[in-house]
Amino acid sequence: MRSLILLLLVGTTFSLNGQVTANQPDPLRLCDDLASGSEFDELSFFDLTVVEPEVIGAQDPTNLEIAFFLSLADADANINAIFDPTQYLNVSNPQEVFIRLTNIVTTEFDVTSVTLIVYPLPTPVSPTPLEVCDDNNDGFAEFDLHSKDDEILEGMTDTSVLYYATQDDAETGDVGLALASPYTNVVPFFQTIYARVEFDVPPAPLPCYEIVELDLIVYIDCPIIDTEPEDIVIIEGDGDGLAIFDLTVNEALILGSQDPAIFQFTYHETSTGAIEGTDAIPNPEAYQNIGNPQPIFVRLTNVNNGTFIVTGFVIETDGVLSINDFDESEIYLAPNPASNTLVLYRLNDTMTYSVGIYDLSGRLVFQTEEQNVSSMNLDVSKLSPQLYILKISDGNNDQIHRFIRR
Repeated sequence: MRSLILLLLVGTTFSLNGQVTANQPDPLRLCDDLASGSEFDELSFFDLTVVEPEVIGAQDPTNLEIAFFLSLADADANINAIFDPTQYLNVSNPQEVFIRLTNIVTTEFDVTSVTLIVYPLPTPVSPTPLEVCDDNNDGFAEFDLHSKDDEILEGMTDTSVLYYATQDDAETGDVGLALASPYTNVVPFFQTIYARVEFDVPPAPLPCYEIVELDLIVYIDCPIIDTEPEDIVIIEGDGDGLAIFDLTVNEALILGSQDPAIFQFTYHETSTGAIEGTDAIPNPEAYQNIGNPQPIFVRLTNVNNGTFIVTGFVIETDGVLSINDFDESEIYLAPNPASNTLVLYRLNDTMTYSVGIYDLSGRLVFQTEEQNVSSMNLDVSKLSPQLYILKISDGNNDQIHRFIRR
């Protein structure tokens, strides 16, 4: 019996005199959230107790106690422990929290710390609807979803965008549930999908994300240009460069078999006006030109749904008139139509020229700038075959030209 008691005492003494070691855990990381009242305050609620297994490590947890403190001094003195370590709101970012591991029998203790880090969320922009014209009026069409990436990201880097059919799928973030692009809507005419924007890994160790809605709209009876309008030339014989033009003579050509009752023509002196639907020429049946030759931009709009298309033609009369001449000379384009290279001639080799090429929807598809040259070679080989508007500026004056990429 004595021997048994001695053995028990020896065993107990060995256990009580064991060294306590608080192992330092990996940092705790969270994404910013609304729990603190704002998604952008770098504050979040941490469950500090999830690090306890790391702190204890291979030690027997029996008789070991863990407490969390805001300062090393408090941890050493075992005062002012964090009241509820399962719901701790950080006060700075990053923040160090101190951990005291105590053997409650021997009172031996050790102190380590854990770093709390709150990562920012992406700040996506809610996009404008993605609109597509239906070619067979069944309410279904293909959408290039990733054409909205730049609008949603608005300059953010190290981010990616995936699109999902439902909010729940977007929250889950399962790549296997992401919508492939091009995507055909499954709800006719109007469907809302969800864009999940998250920071890539790297640089962020967590997939912090935000979700914005994207509306897909399918329009029917969208206007088309049945036949490109013809230029209008009037020879009056007076040589003053001015004439009265009926701009509407191309309407039947442009409409083709489309129902004229649901479409409206407006005419504009600038491509911007045609695209934005502003500054329409008030009396297109009797319009006096302000330049010679002069481009006219035509906007054809469906009055029921607001869809539109822009085209254009040139009006010209005998004589010389230009409000946008460079050194009283007109720049020439050749060849026109062009296949690979379009050459601009008669430039002033003491000036700097900016050139922009626009498609008939007003989208900038090419731009360049050169100085001190008498001609410019423009590589148009990558443009789709169609009619384009070319704008060239010397910083003070502009000239507008049309050319065809064939």
